[in-house]
Amino acid sequence: MRVLVICSLFFLLSGCAQNIGTGNQDLSPRLASLTLHAGHTSRGQAFQVFGSPNTISYTDQVLWPYAGHEILYPPGTREIWSYYASSVTGMASLNYSPVRSRRQLIKVFFDERGIVTGWDAIPLNN
Repeated sequence: MRVLVICSLFFLLSGCAQNIGTGNQDLSPRLASLTLHAGHTSRGQAFQVFGSPNTISYTDQVLWPYAGHEILYPPGTREIWSYYASSVTGMASLNYSPVRSRRQLIKVFFDERGIVTGWDAIPLNN
């Protein structure tokens, strides 16, 4: 009986869930603007705030146009850390609010010394 009550209570309370995040759901352009300062923030400081990047890529400053889009980096950029963030709200079946999702990509650019040269936030929602 006790197990049935606990399971029922768990089921009812789980219907009140409002926000389900995956990965870096707290990552935002606002957080990036408060913590990433070109010419000052180090790779280690960025790691402390954002954690491990989803991908790390390197550039030789050659600009490659793909399908009419030219890839531009801040001057001096040699390394690019990419962070993907997503969150979903209104998932619960007992909640009548619409389901909303937010996905974005934040790229942090570093020079050869490991100092931030800039950052960019790209919304990924369709």
